[in-house]
Amino acid sequence: MRIDFLFPSIFLAASALAALKGNAFTPPAGCTAFLTVQSRSCIVTHHWRCDGDPEGQKWSLTIDDTGPATLQRTDAEFRWLETYRLKDHLREILIAPEEDPASLSELLETGADSTSFTQAILFSGQQIGNVRITGFDRLTGESIEIDGETLFRTEFAYSVSNSAGMGAYKVSGRQFVSPRYRIFFGGIETREDEYGKRTDDYSPVEFSYPGEEGFLANTPKYDCGATLSALPQRDAMKEHDHEL
Repeated sequence: MRIDFLFPSIFLAASALAALKGNAFTPPAGCTAFLTVQSRSCIVTHHWRCDGDPEGQKWSLTIDDTGPATLQRTDAEFRWLETYRLKDHLREILIAPEEDPASLSELLETGADSTSFTQAILFSGQQIGNVRITGFDRLTGESIEIDGETLFRTEFAYSVSNSAGMGAYKVSGRQFVSPRYRIFFGGIETREDEYGKRTDDYSPVEFSYPGEEGFLANTPKYDCGATLSALPQRDAMKEHDHEL
């Protein structure tokens, strides 16, 4: 068992956050941003690639109305190699080999993909436990065009358990996947834990590319200040479930 981790990524992560000043984001040195996505529920996400990373790997930084929330490194199969939970000061690192690695290729080729893997949880550089994730993604057979991007609809469900005393939970719903960028985008998602159920809509609304207005903008635009959580799941799904 090994932790799938590159030491330089710590410095890239620190550089990414240091560059988050003012109204625009600047990717770390040696990295090139290629996409900014404005989504529902008041979030904006920047995506970039770095010259020193293996082919297919990319980074994303999600910002909400209170500031930077999640920094993540994924690969071409959208395996969660490394995740920084910035508000909790936690870092999650993939432990390889996985029991059932996530495979975007399998999803796109067969219409379904299962996954089961473990991440190490670190706080202040010290491992405090593990998080176990098991679930599936499935194409619904529908596609949609959002702001010029063709996306495939998916449905998913996964369960999360951990040994760090933070409680188990389940998440299910619908998302979107871009075959062009090999990236998942959020959608209508319901989280169920010991406190009950919460449904949110993280669907993408606006895609901005280099040279366009809104590219690398740090301010979320949609639903900020609105209360969209805890919607009945059936009603929320129905809103997005029509044939396209």
